[in-house]
Amino acid sequence: MFRKDRSASYFARQFYLDSPEVATNRSSRWQKFFVAHRSGRLLERPRVAPTWVPHKEYMPPMYDRLQSKYEDVRHEMNTMRAKYPKSRLIFIAGDGLSLMRMNHLIANQPDVYLDQSPAVIPIQGELHGLFHGMHCQHRLYRPFIMKCAEVLNNPQIKEDPGVSDYNLHRFFLLNIITPAAMEYMVEISATPGADDLDDPGPIMAKAAANVNFDWLVHFLHDCSFFTLDFLQSVRGNDSANIDILWREFFSSAHTDTANKTQYVGMAIMRVFWGMGLVPDLDALYHAIRTIPSGTHLGCGVGWDWSIEMLNGVIKAHIGAHVSEMQISNFIANWACMEAVQKNMKELLEQNKAEQHWRGRNVRADIDLLKKFFRDSCGATWAEAISRNVNPRIVKTAAGHSVKKPWKQVEEVMARRGVNAPHAYIERYVRGMSPFFPWQP
Repeated sequence: MFRKDRSASYFARQFYLDSPEVATNRSSRWQKFFVAHRSGRLLERPRVAPTWVPHKEYMPPMYDRLQSKYEDVRHEMNTMRAKYPKSRLIFIAGDGLSLMRMNHLIANQPDVYLDQSPAVIPIQGELHGLFHGMHCQHRLYRPFIMKCAEVLNNPQIKEDPGVSDYNLHRFFLLNIITPAAMEYMVEISATPGADDLDDPGPIMAKAAANVNFDWLVHFLHDCSFFTLDFLQSVRGNDSANIDILWREFFSSAHTDTANKTQYVGMAIMRVFWGMGLVPDLDALYHAIRTIPSGTHLGCGVGWDWSIEMLNGVIKAHIGAHVSEMQISNFIANWACMEAVQKNMKELLEQNKAEQHWRGRNVRADIDLLKKFFRDSCGATWAEAISRNVNPRIVKTAAGHSVKKPWKQVEEVMARRGVNAPHAYIERYVRGMSPFFPWQP
C-alpha cells in the first residue's frame, strides 16, 4: 500500500516557500493570471473536462453522532466500512475536524484501519479546505481587505468570516478587490519607467519602498492569487498543484495571526497521503481528488460539496416539525429529486452562457477601489515605488501599527533548532504515520 523510498527530512523541507515547486508555482501563477486578466478570462473555469462520473448512493443518517468525539468518528468510520465488507480500500472524506480525528485513529490503530479490509484512505474535503485557505489569508490581510470594504461602504464583509460566509467573501476577494488591484497594476505599468508585470520578483523588491504599494502587491501575490489558484485547481482536478498549495499554506497558517492550528497538521497529512502511496494507488488517489459536479468544463468540486448541498436542501425543505423520520424519508427520496432537478436544469440552461455570479455588476466598485489605490499608492509607476512610510491602504486602530503579513511569515519560517519548520513538520508527520516505512 505504501512506498518505501520516501525521506522524512526531504518531505519536511518541501514546505518552505523557496522549495523549487512552491517557488515556481508562486511565480508562474502571477504571470499566468495577469495574462488571463488582459484577455478577460481571469475568472473563467479551467478548460478541463471531467474524466469520470460519480455515482451517489445516499445512506441513512447516523443520528446523535458528530465529529467532536473520537468515539463518534470511530463509529462513523466503522459503519461505512461495514457497508462495503468486500472492498479492499475505502476513501472516506470529511471536513477539518472529522479528518483530523480520522488521521489520529489511523495512527493509533493501523492494525485496524490499514491492515484489515477495507483499508481507510482519508480524503480532505476541498470545499472546507478552500475556505480555510482563504480564511487564513483573510486573517493575515484583514487590514487591507477591511479597508477596501470600508472604502466601498460594504458592511457585509466581516472581520472574521465563518464557513457560511464563504461565497460572499470569496466574491468580494476575487471578483472585486483582485480585478481592481490588477487593473491598477496594468494602468501604472503603462507609465514611464515601469517594470514588466510578468516577473513578480523585481516588482516586489521595488514595492518595498512604499508601504501602501507593498501591501497591494503582496495581497495579489500571497493572498488573492493563492485563493484563485486553489479554486481553479479544485475545479480542474489539478491534484498535484493542490498539494503544492497545501505546502505553501503551511507558512501562512503557522503564524499567530492566522492561527490555523488544526489545519497546519491537516495540511501536512494531506500532502503525506498525496505522496506516500504505491504508484497505482497514488494514480487513483489523484485522479479522484475532486468530484465532477456535472459534465461542463472545470466542474470539479470538493468531496464535501455534495453533502453540503444535501444539508442545504434538507434545511430548505424541512422547516417545521423537524424529526428524524422526516429527515430520513427526505434523504431516501432525494436521489430521485436530485436527478430530476439536475436534468431539468441542464435542459433549461443548455443554450445559456455561464452568467456572472448572481448577475451583479461590480464595475462601479472596481473603479472606486482603483481610485483609492491611485490616491494611496500613486498614480504612476514612479510614484508607486517612491519611498512612503504612511500606511493609508490598510485599516488601523488609533495608535497601533499593523504588522505586515509577509514579515510574519518570514519570522515563522526563519525559526531554528527544534522550532524550525522542517523539524516541526518531520516530528508531526512521523508521529502521525508510525505505519509508514520512512527513510532518513
